[in-house]
Amino acid sequence: MASLTIQWRLPPTSLIIPPLKQQCKKILRGLVTSSAPPPLEEALIERPETIVLIESSLYKQQWKDPFTNFCPQQGLHFASIDISPSNDDDLTIESMEHTLSTDISSISEPAYTILIARGPIQSLVAQYYLESLPLAGLVLVDPLILPGNGRDSDNDSSFRRWNESTANLIKMLDDTEEAGANAKNQHVFDNLKSKSAIKERNFIQDLSKKAHRPLYLEQSSVPILVMYSGHHDCECNHKLCAEDTAEFHGIRSTLKIERNKSGEQDLMVAMSEIHDWYEEFVA
Repeated sequence: MASLTIQWRLPPTSLIIPPLKQQCKKILRGLVTSSAPPPLEEALIERPETIVLIESSLYKQQWKDPFTNFCPQQGLHFASIDISPSNDDDLTIESMEHTLSTDISSISEPAYTILIARGPIQSLVAQYYLESLPLAGLVLVDPLILPGNGRDSDNDSSFRRWNESTANLIKMLDDTEEAGANAKNQHVFDNLKSKSAIKERNFIQDLSKKAHRPLYLEQSSVPILVMYSGHHDCECNHKLCAEDTAEFHGIRSTLKIERNKSGEQDLMVAMSEIHDWYEEFVA
């Protein structure tokens, strides 16, 4: 049975999941985490890996609840974490990377963690995290911010990747908000007016004005799956960024996330594709 646990961030033992003991010290920020262990009453093989989800608030359709139900049925532990600090002044790529590292270490052994990063900022932070810390596997969904290639000596090319991708993302979000209900197909980023989404958009704006941080991650460091959202007005840009990201990591193909008859992302298909990838390349 999945459970929802609301706890407060405490450095360094911020996220407490049984069998660890809760230790309460100074409160720094709120953290909402869903924890779903495999059911004990069913005859299935419990896997050593834990699926950890971080996702953008730009999406109205969140993946947390479907994965909370799906993963335990596959013998996998599941948890979702929020990497955004409560204080806007502390919002940096480095602070989110540190939060991700701390929370993953609190949830499970990092080397047995499969991280699903859904959204532009989340995918960027996940790739920086993997430069120095281990994972069993990484799933990048809509990696629309392209960091400079630290393996390439062409600094101009690295700057263009960063500059053009952040500019395209900002324009995409602005155009989507302006189009509103008149858009030909409902855009995947359909939660732009929420407080947390506005915070993310402001951060992307600030990020575009700063010097880019090259990504030095070597190819084939861990199994990586790149996915992008399909069937919306900006699908072409999503696809191009996914293909660029896949090429950077030495991956030949990407997966398109389809929509179901109701117009929402078909999460049963997406979850099954992620599980098939896990079985083939990680397990």
